[in-house]
Amino acid sequence: MPGCPVAGTIHDDIALEVKLRSPTNATGYHFNFKFYSYDFPDYVCTKYNDQFVALVRPLPAGSINGNISFDSGNYPVGVHIAFFDVGDPQGIGNYAKSCVKANNPGMAACPQAPSPYCPSGKADLMGTYMDGTTNTFPAGATSWLQTSAPVTGGGDVTIRFAIWDTGDHNFDSSVLVDAFQWITGGGTVKVETIKP
Repeated sequence: MPGCPVAGTIHDDIALEVKLRSPTNATGYHFNFKFYSYDFPDYVCTKYNDQFVALVRPLPAGSINGNISFDSGNYPVGVHIAFFDVGDPQGIGNYAKSCVKANNPGMAACPQAPSPYCPSGKADLMGTYMDGTTNTFPAGATSWLQTSAPVTGGGDVTIRFAIWDTGDHNFDSSVLVDAFQWITGGGTVKVETIKP
């Protein structure tokens, strides 16, 4: 995110790579995902910005270095993206609490909390160990999001779903990926991540 510190290291990285042959009438595919992180809300605009990417080969038009999961600002999935709206609305005072401009002289300013703040509430965190009841450090998440990308019918596509801790290995993140489907019937499919 522009103006925020960048870490030079990642930790606890893990990936699942799948190779698929698309149906001959496919023009694209989409999948749903939900990203959870202990880095939200305290560590917004710090170097601790765990990330999730979906790297594709061959690179589809519209991808960013092969990544097809990002927000409208072209930022990979992490606590800085616009879709981060699940959390405790009462925790607005913790938003970017660990962002310290004095420690990062090149930073213009720490970001203000979005308005509305955590409009989806914290119900989606219940039972995930990120709800603040099983530990003393509540987290946040995105709502369910959907990423789509084009494909050549009858061709092979490789997707690597990867997630990692950025800057440390202390506060973890996780991602759920679900509902993969081929898109058929013609039409143009573009790379985008949206709320379904």
